[in-house]
Amino acid sequence: KLDFSKPFTLQKAHIKIGKTTAPLLFTEATLLQAMKNPTAHEKIQENKGHIKSLGTPATNDKFLPILVKRNYVTYNKKFIVPEALGISIIESLSKTQLTSIALTANIEASLNNVKNGTLEFSKYMKAMVNYTITTTEEIKLYSKNIGSNVKNENKERMPCPSCGTGSIYLAKKKTHYYCSNYQNEEKEKCCTFIIYKNINQYSLKTKDVEDLIFQGKTKLLPFKTKDNREYKAHLIINSEKKTQILINSKK
Repeated sequence: KLDFSKPFTLQKAHIKIGKTTAPLLFTEATLLQAMKNPTAHEKIQENKGHIKSLGTPATNDKFLPILVKRNYVTYNKKFIVPEALGISIIESLSKTQLTSIALTANIEASLNNVKNGTLEFSKYMKAMVNYTITTTEEIKLYSKNIGSNVKNENKERMPCPSCGTGSIYLAKKKTHYYCSNYQNEEKEKCCTFIIYKNINQYSLKTKDVEDLIFQGKTKLLPFKTKDNREYKAHLIINSEKKTQILINSKK
């Protein structure tokens, strides 16, 4: 039995040097999964049971194209990478509830109290109005310096050649590229531009899509007919703002 009332003599010691591994960036799939189980990523105590998930299937397909369009995030292969502007916004608003799932949990709890009759709807609405006014003032205060320390990046993006306001975005299933305005709720701004990734047995590379967007034409690409005859052709964007195969030569 050890006697801890007496001092011990240290025989030897060594220092082990190592590095922690940063958590992986979200992909579209892992981000949506995290939104289905948000309390696994942020621990909250109050009203924890009232938050099941963030967003709905109807809204979850829309927010990433908007973030890309506004240069808050970008894609590096399959990973979602926060841009300097997006990071600055989160850091600037970190003192508000907007960046915490606690806000959603509290609102859901209040709505449940309205539903079961323990909270009057008029009181709930008054609290929401007051909260909105207070939060708006906080946003105005904390957002004054957003972007002031963000360097403008000359990073080339792929603007939509059809509507001119959206950005070209690879779909979740990676079967096609489409405009970030594709599901815009404002019908006059909705854009139907699309580029299918696989065309006549050829899978477009990122460089092919960039050439198509910025130059209106790809290099000669190796396509195949339905009976597997090979031929080379350019892919172009025609006057109707649709992709079209422009045959150069056949074998």
